Amino acid sequence: MATQMVSQVDAIFVPTDNTVASAMQTLVAVANTRKVPIFPTVDTMVDQGGLATIGLDQHHLGVLTGRMLADILSGKTKPATTPIHFETTGKLILNEKQAKLLGIDLPSSLIKTAEAKGTVIK
Repeated sequence: MATQMVSQVDAIFVPTDNTVASAMQTLVAVANTRKVPIFPTVDTMVDQGGLATIGLDQHHLGVLTGRMLADILSGKTKPATTPIHFETTGKLILNEKQAKLLGIDLPSSLIKTAEAKGTVIK
C-alpha cells in the first residue's frame, strides 16, 4: 500500500495517529526510496524520519497533562469540572539529516527560526 502511494504523491502528511506512528519506520523507508518528504504532526515522528512540522511537543503535552492529573489527585480540582485544554502553539521542528537525504535545501532563515524557537535535528 505505502509503496504504491509514494509513486503517486509529492509529499505525505501524517496526522497524530498511533497506527501510523507504529509503522513510521516502514513508511519512512518506503518514502525515502522515491525521495518523498513526510510531514508529520508530532516531534517524535520528525525524529523518526519526517522532514518537518509545526506541531505538538509530546513531552510538553505530557507535562501539562501531568499537572492536570496532580491537581485532580490532590483534590484541588474534580475531573467533572476540569476544563478541556487545547494546545494552541506549535513548535517548528526540522530534520536536516532527512532533508539532505531527500536532496532538499532548507532555507537558512527557516533553520535559524527552528534553532531559536524550536528544534533542528542534525
